[in-house]
Amino acid sequence: MIQRCIEPHILLRSDASVVRWLSEVNWVINLKSIRKKIRNCLTILCVGCLVVFGFSAGFSGCMSFRTEPEVLKTEFLEEGLVAPKFDIVTSDDDWSIHMATVEGEFDWTVVFVHGSPGSLDAFISFLKNDELRSRVRLVSVDRPGFGLSDPGEAVPSIEEQAFRIRHALVQKGIEGNVILVGHSLGGAVVARIAVD
Repeated sequence: MIQRCIEPHILLRSDASVVRWLSEVNWVINLKSIRKKIRNCLTILCVGCLVVFGFSAGFSGCMSFRTEPEVLKTEFLEEGLVAPKFDIVTSDDDWSIHMATVEGEFDWTVVFVHGSPGSLDAFISFLKNDELRSRVRLVSVDRPGFGLSDPGEAVPSIEEQAFRIRHALVQKGIEGNVILVGHSLGGAVVARIAVD
């Protein structure tokens, strides 16, 4: 490899300066090789970290995609809005559903159900919307296993999720004129609530 970098007539000389020069060239070439290996290792390490982070974020999404109610209340108050009421409805079967409700004396209620992963704060901008707040009662729900609804306890059955959410809504007196809005997997859940 060094011989390719050096012109042939220099190789024929044997004085000390050429030997010193050759050793310096060899050191530079080795340093470039080492730098390349380090760069490759760092690239692999960075890609590996991104992959691990991506998988961990994906699998722990139900735990990390939520905002504490006190933070949300503060956010509403800073914008001059009445904060929603945050409730946790529990059942006799030892499960719970967390929801945020913007109360009002209206004939209609709009219920928002988030996708996967997510939490009720996915719909906070709708709960802040003055036009909606003046016309309907607004409710955003944490699906079972997400947000503060038994966090980390996965409920893979759409039927069971729909049952629990419907049960919690009925316990809070939310039935009758209800518009169900679901995002992503929340769409399947609200469709099941409507069918039941």
